[in-house]
Amino acid sequence: MAIMIMITLAVSLGGVRLYSLYLEYRLSDINAKIDAEVSKKVQLEIRLASLLSPERIYSNARARLGMEARRDFVKIALPWADGGQAPSQVERQALRAESGGRSRWGWTLNFAGEAHAKD
Repeated sequence: MAIMIMITLAVSLGGVRLYSLYLEYRLSDINAKIDAEVSKKVQLEIRLASLLSPERIYSNARARLGMEARRDFVKIALPWADGGQAPSQVERQALRAESGGRSRWGWTLNFAGEAHAKD
């Protein structure tokens, strides 16, 4: 009986050892896959950075889309842009009434202050 128990323990110990070797193989396989995915991620990040570079976007816009950079920019300075306060609703209505809605800055008054559905 003791010999039978010893043989059973030896066989089960051998089985546990084989199972641990199988798990070690699976672990090394998973680690290899992780390393491959990490290197693929690094390559994709490098490619993304090159695709998002301003030089590439500018050259693609010019070559494929025929876009050119504008050179005739116009700078519009609002009277209250230097830190002053934007006109209130009453002041905007007064300015519109004075100019008949056609002043040089009248159209900008729509962008100052709060927005309402009535406006």
